[in-house]
Amino acid sequence: MTETMRKPRISFFLNGRAAVAAVSPGDTALTVLRRQFGLTGTKEGCNEGDCGACTVALGELRGGTVEYRAFTSCLLPATRLHGRHVITVEGLGAPERPHPIQQAFLDHHATQCGFCTPGFVMSLFCLFARNPAATRAEIAEALEGNLCRCTGYLSIDGAGAALAEKIKINAGDIRGQILPAYCGEVAEQLHRFDRPIETVEVSEPSGERCLAYHLPATLEQAFDIMWGIAETADYRVVAGGTDVMVDANVKGAVPKHLVDVSRIAGLRSIRDDAGTIVIGANVPMTDILLHPAVRAKLPLLCAALSQMASLQVRNAATLAGNLATASPIGDAGTALLALDAVAVLTTKLGERKVPVESFYKGYRQTELCAHELVTAVEVPTADVAWDFQKSAKRSAVDITAVSSGFAAQVEGRRIVSARIALGGVAPTPVLARRTMELLTDKEIDAALIEQAARMAASEVEPISDVRGSREYRSALVRNHVAKHLSKLL
Repeated sequence: MTETMRKPRISFFLNGRAAVAAVSPGDTALTVLRRQFGLTGTKEGCNEGDCGACTVALGELRGGTVEYRAFTSCLLPATRLHGRHVITVEGLGAPERPHPIQQAFLDHHATQCGFCTPGFVMSLFCLFARNPAATRAEIAEALEGNLCRCTGYLSIDGAGAALAEKIKINAGDIRGQILPAYCGEVAEQLHRFDRPIETVEVSEPSGERCLAYHLPATLEQAFDIMWGIAETADYRVVAGGTDVMVDANVKGAVPKHLVDVSRIAGLRSIRDDAGTIVIGANVPMTDILLHPAVRAKLPLLCAALSQMASLQVRNAATLAGNLATASPIGDAGTALLALDAVAVLTTKLGERKVPVESFYKGYRQTELCAHELVTAVEVPTADVAWDFQKSAKRSAVDITAVSSGFAAQVEGRRIVSARIALGGVAPTPVLARRTMELLTDKEIDAALIEQAARMAASEVEPISDVRGSREYRSALVRNHVAKHLSKLL
């Protein structure tokens, strides 16, 4: 038996040449690069975006120039390559002429088995292409999403630091040192490639996991598509794709239709209104963290996002997507709950606004109705004392055991009001309401801190799992709240 499938035909630049490919709707960029183009330097590892072995550079026109960012290609829908410039490790150097980053790895013996090396090289390429004056701390951050199976981190760090020093000495010649010569030619031509994606209908054996990949250009088109396939209801909306593609890769859970809203321009903006910052559903977490108004007015949110996932994943993941996923350990949801944020939900018939504290209905259950999208998140910018805590087995790129956000209006040593949000201790992120009531209109002192910390721990009934026992999580809640309040002393 066969089924009719609509295959997108994408056009993009691949290293130094133009490329065209018809891709299956459920394909990832990793699959296409390896199988259709034979670029096996991009390694297939965890398929969950954790190891970084499949990292590639994705160049996009921004303000007339091409900006390169690192992405884990195992989580990148292949259709996202359309109109972009993809650079893989094969596009940087050759055995007889290694790229400066590759040469630094050789000089510092920073490669052993070599499986992880392409990912490390591509992460550093994107860092130095964007920021030639990168510090040691910025190098470490750029490499957080790359795992070395041979524990060669010290040598890799040394290679990055040596390269940074070399760039510093030869400042100004970034294109000659980092960007391949073909990047200049690509920048002049890339705008011609950002045309609407064509689709071709083909018949393939039944069992193909995904029949159609829809890429609407407007919200109206998105709703028409969603309503059009409502009879089967077998579709998922893709924004960043970092959650959807993990389900596809690891669980084989790919619906018959994927509706990719990432190219709806109206959803990719951040607006600083009076007293509120409005973050569109398509804004990647990286852009949120880089936005001046967010950095100045929402430091609690920045603290949460900067500890989520890796740079490669934050370059794709969105705030609205993390909220809609409704994971009890979604750090963004915990921060938004502490900040009293509001989700903007939109259907074909109009929009409504739902406070985040009312948005969660249960484990992986939300207020979203059929064919409704989170189109923005509104976050108040009141002047508050704040703190964010996250406990996990690793300091970066790890799933939370317990996270907590704290925001309080304070006058001197008196707490006028406070919000304490807790993640990882219930089926959804929750507010410690009794503790918040206890703190209202109280003078902060050591006794109050101890009382509040114990009360917060008594308000939750966490489960035991691989990330920690119930008792451990309760102790973390107590410690988190104590840390939050101690900052007011």
